[in-house]
Amino acid sequence: LEESLPRLVELSRSDHLHASLAAELSLEDFPGQKGDEALVQCLLGWQYDAWYRAGNALVKRNKPLLNKTLSAGAAPEGYGYRQGLLLAACDNPDAVPILCRSVSRNFLFDRKMFEEIARLATKDHLPLLESLGEKVRPEQRPQAEETLRQVRARLP
Repeated sequence: LEESLPRLVELSRSDHLHASLAAELSLEDFPGQKGDEALVQCLLGWQYDAWYRAGNALVKRNKPLLNKTLSAGAAPEGYGYRQGLLLAACDNPDAVPILCRSVSRNFLFDRKMFEEIARLATKDHLPLLESLGEKVRPEQRPQAEETLRQVRARLP
């Protein structure tokens, strides 16, 4: 029932892990614009993994809305890498600076982050990429250098 959307959004943004995840999953069952808008509200609650799951649902359902939402502002501290990955899933080059800022603090998704940086970087991002090797962890430097090489080879 559409009448349950406001309450599900509220629960998806709650501090209770299981409630927020269950509510987000229920929001995915609502089709159309109202369901998409409810997922955006869940995402903007930035709770646990519920917000990221809502973002992944929107990648499949409504990329333009997700792109617009994530481009409008920065994620809270600690969530930038996931914001960058979701923007990358929308093919948005604005993901590149976010991923570059986040990659040195990430151990689980750093390979994916470098891949997205290499795929989406533009000429305007070259200064950022040229200094990336100095900002990442020592074990990431070869990947940062390879990413820069790939971007240079791809750009005219």
